[in-house]
Amino acid sequence: MIEDDLFHNHKTNGFRYQYPRVQFQVLHDRCVIVGLLEGAELVSGLQDRIGSLKIGADLIEVYAQQLFQQEVLFGDSLVKSFYSFLTPWLALNEANYDRYQGAGLGERRDMLRRILIGNILSMSKGLGYVVTEEIKVSKLDVYPVKEPVWLKGVRMVGFKGAFAVNFELPDYMGLGKSVSRGFGMIKRVQELGVQELGS
Repeated sequence: MIEDDLFHNHKTNGFRYQYPRVQFQVLHDRCVIVGLLEGAELVSGLQDRIGSLKIGADLIEVYAQQLFQQEVLFGDSLVKSFYSFLTPWLALNEANYDRYQGAGLGERRDMLRRILIGNILSMSKGLGYVVTEEIKVSKLDVYPVKEPVWLKGVRMVGFKGAFAVNFELPDYMGLGKSVSRGFGMIKRVQELGVQELGS
């Protein structure tokens, strides 16, 4: 079962180009495996069958397992929700890194806002959901993390922080690059004083 291409997002004839149905994260020294749609059934079948996991270069011994299953809301919303990045969000790629570096603060914020909306649209498309309302990020309060973020031997800029958006996103899903490796994991938070949508 672990050989299923949903677990590693690769097919025998190349890369699987869709939003990953199985995502691996290490959070507070615990390994979290999230399964979405058909990935949820695969993950539930792993309970008590894994003794260790290799994520990147790390070999993680599994001493105890817990399985949580739930239906979650996903998609357009009439109200804004607040989310925080639990793991670094890899928003920038080679094409936009230089432009980001040369931009002023306001332009950087607008650029990251557009990238975040694009990440949500890409996730929706990859999960077969048709977005019918304009996605509005009403607040984006992120900052580059100080510790280096490495992806396949390349140093990346990772962001932490929070945002508000008129879109329902489940906890522990990833946004941005390399979500199957645990980057960009989000969680809903309660936040006061966030500007109204569109402001």
